[in-house]
Amino acid sequence: MKLSRKLSMVLIIAVLTAGILISIFSLEATKSSFNRYVFKVREAQLDQWEEAYTQYFLYQGSWHGIENLRMMGGAMMRGQGQGMGWGANRQDVVLADVNGKILSHPYQDQVGKILENSLINKGRPIEIAGKIEGYIFPQEIFIPEAREFERKFIASVLNAVVLGTLLASLIAIIFGLWLSRKLTKPLEELANVSQKVAKGDFGHYITLNTRDELGSVAQAFNKMSRELEQAQFTRKQMFADISHELRTPLTILGSRIEAALESKGILDAPQLSSLYDEVIRLQGLVKELQDLSNLEAGQIKLNIQEIDPGQFTKDLGFLLEAEANARDIKFEIFVDEKLELIQADMQKLKQIILNLLSNAFHYTQSGGFVQLKIEKSGVNAVIKVIDSGPGIEKEDLPNIFQRFYRADKSRNRATGGTGLGLAIAKGYVEAHNGEISVESTVGKGTMFIITLPLGDI
Repeated sequence: MKLSRKLSMVLIIAVLTAGILISIFSLEATKSSFNRYVFKVREAQLDQWEEAYTQYFLYQGSWHGIENLRMMGGAMMRGQGQGMGWGANRQDVVLADVNGKILSHPYQDQVGKILENSLINKGRPIEIAGKIEGYIFPQEIFIPEAREFERKFIASVLNAVVLGTLLASLIAIIFGLWLSRKLTKPLEELANVSQKVAKGDFGHYITLNTRDELGSVAQAFNKMSRELEQAQFTRKQMFADISHELRTPLTILGSRIEAALESKGILDAPQLSSLYDEVIRLQGLVKELQDLSNLEAGQIKLNIQEIDPGQFTKDLGFLLEAEANARDIKFEIFVDEKLELIQADMQKLKQIILNLLSNAFHYTQSGGFVQLKIEKSGVNAVIKVIDSGPGIEKEDLPNIFQRFYRADKSRNRATGGTGLGLAIAKGYVEAHNGEISVESTVGKGTMFIITLPLGDI
């Protein structure tokens, strides 16, 4: 069963259940309120007429002539008992003497009849001078029309409650169906797009611009889809780059060796040196791939030791001095005197910095500069590699540390490798519980910033 139908059924059941419960509670509350109201009205009527009858009996000394009180509408009472609180515009009660004989009744033909003992017990006794002289009853006990009025009132309330509940339920059901459809439609779109993405057809996105949870899911999915599309692109680019990088040295090696075999000649030292350079290039590429594989598998083991930053940078300067001179690049190293030791894997740290410096030299033109700064910042060591190269485009900065990504899309070996170096550097830095970031301005240069904790890793 589809989710939209399930939601619709749940909403309909919930609405109907709520409607029934509301109807029951509303009806019971109305009946209770109505009964309390009727009871208070009856009590007020009994109190009023009890006082009037008591005063009449005290004034007359008996019940003689009491039946005229209703017909006279209380006029005689008001005339004879002025200031005594007598009188009423109509009679809403029944009066009987101690023997159950009806003395006053809204229906004149009932006067003189004798009440049953069971009915007498339902009346309120009129006690005068410590003696019961009669009983007073609410008219509803004797008049069916009064009880019918109550029944009709309750029935009309019930009809109103039921009709209101049905209308409210109908509106709620229509709204629930609309809401369930509105909620499930994005999920259906998500399912359809997910199936396409699962089949490798990337580049599909969910068009849902809301600020609720569904909107968050859509944004997360769209982000995932973009990343998968980018990953697919970089993977294709990776295969092309690796193929290119492998093909060139292998072609050189193959052609040279084939030529030597055909001529049955002996390779001299310069020729062997050239072939050996190509072998070194292949070994470097294979090592980068192996390092990346170990990083992804989480199999990097660090040999943490205390490193003297002064001696460490001196060794780096010795390695890169010749390249700086050959490229006519000013290479400077600055070490903070406050920084005594760095806790790190020396080989991995050297590989990280050499990778960044190598890129800096490659991209910096003759007459420019490259700087290596190692500073202390609180409980961290901060390593900065700064160059005056052409900088990195703004749209490339978020992807610069991705595997196989190269800001330079060309395959010119002089300006870019496979795109693995920065990804490996980032993996090594994070293995040290550190962070690496980049800041760059096109036309002004680039700065890579590495932050490593000085404490135990």
